Amino acid sequence: MSFLVWEVEAVILGTVLLFSMGWGLYQYIDWSNDIFQVTEDQIMDLDRKPLGKLEKQVAPLESILSTEARREGFMAVLFNFGHVYISVGGSQMVFEDVDNPSSVQQDIDRRRVGRRDKQERSRADAEHERLVEWFAMYHESSREIRQEQETQKADKEKDDKVQ
Repeated sequence: MSFLVWEVEAVILGTVLLFSMGWGLYQYIDWSNDIFQVTEDQIMDLDRKPLGKLEKQVAPLESILSTEARREGFMAVLFNFGHVYISVGGSQMVFEDVDNPSSVQQDIDRRRVGRRDKQERSRADAEHERLVEWFAMYHESSREIRQEQETQKADKEKDDKVQ
């Protein structure tokens, strides 16, 4: 009878162990399929489940209001992983379980500031070009008006000499 109890316990323990290993493998594959990407103009969070479901969140860098990196728990601090929370408009994106979350946060902030600076330079360059064009048109108009006035004055002097 004790041998039968031992067999039942071994089967239950084996089933639990097998289920735990399967669940751990599923979680690892789920984590490894997630892609967090920061480009020159946007951030992307692609969460792909092992069985095929894909959730995609994309936000332009200009719409990011704030970022925050958190390492919660002893293991997260020990192995330097955690979450990066990104406030975008009225919603929030989360880069989950990333390596070195403070570095990810700094990268996002650096690119966001770089994008904003680039847009401001572009606007300033466009304004400069607009002013250059305006002054060129002003000088061209002034020259045409002077030529017209000189022509009118010359015509008037001719008319005065003829009379």
